[in-house]
Amino acid sequence: MMRARSLPLLLVALATAPLLAGCGAQAASQADSQLGTRLTVFSSLPLTGPEAAAGQQILDGERLALGQAHSRAGRFTIGLHSLNDAGSEGATGGGAQGASGGGSATANGGGSATANGGGSATANGGGSQAATGTRSRAAHGTGSQAATGTRSRAAHGTGSQPARGSGSRAANATGSQAAPGTGSEGAKGATGAEGAKGVTGAEGAKGTTGSEGANAAAAGSEAAWGRGQTASNATLASRDRRTIAYIGDYNSGATAISLPLTNQAGILQISPRSPYVGLTSSFDAGQGDPERFYPTESRNFVRLLPGDPVQGAAQVALMQRLGVSSVYLLNDGEPFRTPLASIVGGDAKQAGIKLAGEETVELSGATGESHFSGVVEAIMRSGAQAVFFSGDAGEGAAALWRDLYAANPQLLLLGTSEMAEPSFTSAIGAAGTQTYLTTPVLPTSHYSRRAQQVLSDFRRRYHAQPTSNVLYGYASMEMVIDAIRSAGATADERQAVIESVFATHDRGSVLGGFSVLGDGETTIARYAVDRVHAGAPVFWQELSVSGPHVP
Repeated sequence: MMRARSLPLLLVALATAPLLAGCGAQAASQADSQLGTRLTVFSSLPLTGPEAAAGQQILDGERLALGQAHSRAGRFTIGLHSLNDAGSEGATGGGAQGASGGGSATANGGGSATANGGGSATANGGGSQAATGTRSRAAHGTGSQAATGTRSRAAHGTGSQPARGSGSRAANATGSQAAPGTGSEGAKGATGAEGAKGVTGAEGAKGTTGSEGANAAAAGSEAAWGRGQTASNATLASRDRRTIAYIGDYNSGATAISLPLTNQAGILQISPRSPYVGLTSSFDAGQGDPERFYPTESRNFVRLLPGDPVQGAAQVALMQRLGVSSVYLLNDGEPFRTPLASIVGGDAKQAGIKLAGEETVELSGATGESHFSGVVEAIMRSGAQAVFFSGDAGEGAAALWRDLYAANPQLLLLGTSEMAEPSFTSAIGAAGTQTYLTTPVLPTSHYSRRAQQVLSDFRRRYHAQPTSNVLYGYASMEMVIDAIRSAGATADERQAVIESVFATHDRGSVLGGFSVLGDGETTIARYAVDRVHAGAPVFWQELSVSGPHVP
């Protein structure tokens, strides 16, 4: 069985260095001062680059939920700061991101920011940066902690809930902040690569991981998100004393950078995607995961989209539906994707499906016809009926798909939700006829009556056709708002809001009913299969997913 490569230890260590530097500077009681009635939710998503369409619809879903709540939760006014985590590589825009519904606005990719709806404004990703001055560390609880360690996914939800602890309020930092409600810019600081240095304490974006060539593999596709930009976003949120929640990031590699920062600051983090199993569980995860993402040893992260174990079970259910008796497993060696191939292999074996082989393929430089000749020949010799690939969905993967189809037009080609994008499906040509892609993003018509009303409201407000990504954004913001309401008078205590979310049981939402488990997973487990038609991913069937590691 293939094992995930160990994530470089410095990936998290250096990303968290700015927050750890000031720990112990202030007594915990000093973090408990009242802050008035304004709280801020940060949103960090890819708003430029190849995943911009999905990121924008998630963000618009957040705005819609906040607007329908009139930017209120109990006695608190909620502002929204939208940040682009695509980094300088993709941040080509300049204007401010509008925060509809009374939230604040941020500039992504450069330039100054203006405030919408009375909130504050902060420039990000090439404009001004928040000051990187000394901050205090709020003490976190000493009571019961969320279960971590080496437990298996079968023990899902059996750990105790995160500790209430000292009840540190949202005032976890003393760095310079943009003045709420004034439309002022963030504290002037370094820009571009120097901005990344201010966050990571190292050279540019490299400082987040502290290594060179290995960083690209450990951190994922730079075309989709930026390491330095993600660290900057999470640091900015952590140093804003009014921050009550952080929605993001979209990619697992980005979340691996932001999560230790929000955890150290005691901020609730909800991701609408980021499926890497090691963010919540040690099951088939990289070495030291998930503990390295939780420096306080208390859980603050919830993932709404089903994680790798659910997709693994969905892949095996698909193989059974297609009558597959033998499968060849491929991965691209990227630490956040390799575990899914291991999970699929284990589940396939348990289902009586033969593993014809397994291999790591190098996708970079896949321009010539002979680039994949070795792996293609091995697959042909194995007699496998199907190939499952977990990896980047760029041109290299499309070239691999075309080569496999050319070698055997009857070979079934199975891919992940990352590949269920037009950028991939439009590049694989005739191989699309043999392609099956599992995805947790169902057609909008498959969601509840309440979800249909939200989608209708979206059409009226934005004059655009929504995808199901809108629902994930809406559900994320709605969960934050409801947690603040549930926390009542202590809603400006970050830990109280975290506890409120982790107490979620049989929650009704636009995504359907679900509960939050002790490790941050939810019980959402719906999965679908897309086929390819006219170069685009098209819904084929919904799967019934079950298994020992499915919540």
